[in-house]
Order: sequence, then C-alpha cells, then structure tokens
Amino acid sequence: MMELYETSLSLHKFFALLVFLMSILHLILTQFGEGPKYAKRIRLFLPAYYSVMAMLFVTGANLLPILRFNFSYSVIVMIIVFIVMIGFGAIGFKALKRAYYTKNYSPFKKKMRNLIMINLIIILIASYI
Repeated sequence: MMELYETSLSLHKFFALLVFLMSILHLILTQFGEGPKYAKRIRLFLPAYYSVMAMLFVTGANLLPILRFNFSYSVIVMIIVFIVMIGFGAIGFKALKRAYYTKNYSPFKKKMRNLIMINLIIILIASYI
C-alpha cells in the first residue's frame, strides 16, 4: 500500500509541476502572434494541456482512497483550484472563439494574460498548502 501511495504522490507532484510549466507555455503562446495560425496553434495546444490536467485529477483521485477519503484543508483547496482552472479554461476558449470571429486579438491577449497569471498563482497556492 505504501508503494502505491509513494508512486501516486510522486506522479501527482510531477503532473502538478507539468501543469504549471504548461501554463507558462500557454501564457507565452497566447501573447505572440495573430490570425488564423495563432488561433490554430492555441487550439492544438489545449488538448495536451487538458490531458495533463486530467492526469493530475486521476492521480489525485487515486490518492484519496489511500488516505481513506480524508478531506483535509489542502485536499479541498486542490479540488477548488482544479474546478477554477477548468472554468478559466472555458472562459479563455470562449474568448478565443470571439477573437477569431472578430479578428481582434488584443482583448483576448489581455484577458488570457490575466487569467493565466491568476491560474499560475492559484497553482502555487494549492501546491504549498
């Protein structure tokens, strides 16, 4: 049982770090470029980003039975942060579609800069609680 816990915890930490790094990459991708290729580049990146987030969720869900479903303060904060990150992603994708159709990417870039910075901050907060 301890081997499963140690493996799941190390994978969970790895995916948390990978989500943080991919969020930085997402920030970089959203700040440079315009036009259809710009939107396509972001749309191609998002499935990989959400796949890593899904793996983070799965490893966290794998840890809960080992911890006997003890919902401590840090577990609750991590669940809330995960839900908020998905919500920010939906807001960002809707803004990308709006920017694509209006061909005006500057409001999208500003909105994504703010959302991803908040995203990075809440990832750091959830990681250290």
